[in-house]
Amino acid sequence: MSHICWIVINRFINMKIRVFIATILLSIILSAIVRAEVYDLPVTTFDGKDYYYYEVKPKETIYSLSHKLGVSQEDMHRYNPVLADGLKAGSTLYFPVEDFDVSDATIIHEVKKGETVYGISKTYNMPLDDLIKLNPSAQNGIKAGEKLIIKKDKSLISDEDKDLVLKNEVDSLVPNSDSNTDVVDNDVESEAKDETYNVAIILPFMLQKESQMSQTTRTYLDFYKGFLLAADSLRHDGANIKISVFDSHQNPDSLKSLLHTGKLKNMDVIIAPPGDASSVDVLVDASDKPGAGVVNLFYAGDTTHLKSHNVLQFSIGRDEMYAKVVDKLVSQYKDYIPVIIGSSVNRNRLLLANDIKHKYKEKGVSSKEILFTHDLTLADLTSVLDAKKKYIFIPMSSAEKEFKKYVEALKEFKTDKKANIVLFGYPEWINYKGYNLEILHDLNTVIYSRFFFDVNTKWAKAYMQKFKSVFKAPFLMTPPALAVLGFDSGYYILNALRRGNGDVKKGLYKSEGMQYGFDFDDATPSAGIENNSIFFIRYRQDGIVYRKMY
Repeated sequence: MSHICWIVINRFINMKIRVFIATILLSIILSAIVRAEVYDLPVTTFDGKDYYYYEVKPKETIYSLSHKLGVSQEDMHRYNPVLADGLKAGSTLYFPVEDFDVSDATIIHEVKKGETVYGISKTYNMPLDDLIKLNPSAQNGIKAGEKLIIKKDKSLISDEDKDLVLKNEVDSLVPNSDSNTDVVDNDVESEAKDETYNVAIILPFMLQKESQMSQTTRTYLDFYKGFLLAADSLRHDGANIKISVFDSHQNPDSLKSLLHTGKLKNMDVIIAPPGDASSVDVLVDASDKPGAGVVNLFYAGDTTHLKSHNVLQFSIGRDEMYAKVVDKLVSQYKDYIPVIIGSSVNRNRLLLANDIKHKYKEKGVSSKEILFTHDLTLADLTSVLDAKKKYIFIPMSSAEKEFKKYVEALKEFKTDKKANIVLFGYPEWINYKGYNLEILHDLNTVIYSRFFFDVNTKWAKAYMQKFKSVFKAPFLMTPPALAVLGFDSGYYILNALRRGNGDVKKGLYKSEGMQYGFDFDDATPSAGIENNSIFFIRYRQDGIVYRKMY
């Protein structure tokens, strides 16, 4: 796995940003869902001051109106103090006209040499007809130096992230033509070697104000950037990839509006946005292309794939995961006696602990239980356990405060009594640092998880360095790191598309990435498929972290 990742990452170590973007066949289409801007509202006057006003409709929320009107929730409360008592249908919201100058909604674009009307409309995500209505003379062509009035689309990426979109770089490569075709496609059409694969990525960028960028937005931009790096690595092998990106605004209505545009009809793969089951379900029939697949990367609890044959669930379900964890754990530590410990209980963790206990019982091994109301002591352990035997400790909670109640006693039992022990742990623990991390190593801890990214490996370091070099900033190290998920899933999905000649389900294979593993069941006519991979992460006493995919 490490060798493969290292080769893939090195493929784009020396590429230039302009070549990187221009040769991918990239088409960025941030969704232009129709919504009423504040400056489109009617105006009323009282106390000598003009106000835009809006009458609240049934079932509208402050959140939905914030997106609809392009006004932050904080500003909505500031202008309308009555919202402190809640939003009520039929009530009227007011916004001072002077704070929403129409000039803020437009900018002046100076035409550069080689630019076309169509290219400029694409750059600003503005319908061509609207651009010509604002600039009638543009219908007869445009010249360098000419100035055009542009209506801003607040869904566009902020200035500080324009290195991601690199619109000016793309525009400079567009042939001087007024043809109504995809400008980026025209630029690299001659380089095509294989069929073009169309991928739609729908994410809640929620880019409403160019001056604001939330951490959530940044993490999803990180995912997209990672996906681009994966696409470029496959470009070296002759893959033609067209990526279309849409902003879901984390709003089901926006997703439904996107479907009505028909922009998803020709997609080979649609990556569904995070959310509830409806986010995946609504996209099931979005593409009319044979073999098209809807990929669920972000919602582990969704079961849409059980009833829809074209859905790919990239996270193993909880019950399937627990069954696999129990089977692999008991088979690998068959000579150990399970010890259930804890002073508090988490329902899901107790369920897993009981499953482990029952599995051992099937093998003829009886478990021990040590329950306590105080910090666990060495005496508590030695009164129940024989230090000459081997034990694997199974906590009934994954909480850190609970962890600290028993680990010191386990360390004493191991060092003072020379006991052979293993601590079984939970996915939350992979984020432990400092002393807690030292304890994981001291206690020979084994943790299960759907994902694991070891920043100390050479391929991880190379990826982090390249990401920072290309995008001028490091990615956010969230658990999981979405920039790494973007690369892992992007490389896997795009490669599966090529292997399956456009049918992603036919091209699936077993693979291990930097952070995720992929091992899908065979598809059935009535159901989709689910990724069955999990990791066991072992923290060895010598300080090495060892990961194995099952």
